[in-house]
Amino acid sequence: MMTDDDTMNGKCGMMKNHPKSTTMKQQQQQQQSKTLNGQRPHGSTTSIQLWQFLKELLSHPNQYENAIRWLERPRGVFKIEDSVRVARLWGERKNRPAMNYDKLSRSIRQYYKKGIMKKTERAQRLVYQFCQPYAL
Repeated sequence: MMTDDDTMNGKCGMMKNHPKSTTMKQQQQQQQSKTLNGQRPHGSTTSIQLWQFLKELLSHPNQYENAIRWLERPRGVFKIEDSVRVARLWGERKNRPAMNYDKLSRSIRQYYKKGIMKKTERAQRLVYQFCQPYAL
């Protein structure tokens, strides 16, 4: 089990005995069961987690590179270039028009505790890192 010290030091790890914790495989299976032929229609309001949405944006660099981009793909490091646009896109996906970057970043910080994301080694504004296996 991770301690608060581990979280603050940017370590990755799944919280054990956390009632909402699921494995990466379980989350992928749940996500795949909600897609149509492996494709998610834009604007879909089906259940998707923020980290999955960010990876979806990152997987379409031609369309979203001005909003979000990989800095070091093999390490899972990315940068949000246009926080307003990313928050707006997330709000559209979840049908929450009042979404803003403050709210979105609060969710990202919760991922530190869950071991899904961590702060980068050199803390930089709007730069985040997926933990393994989420970076894959």
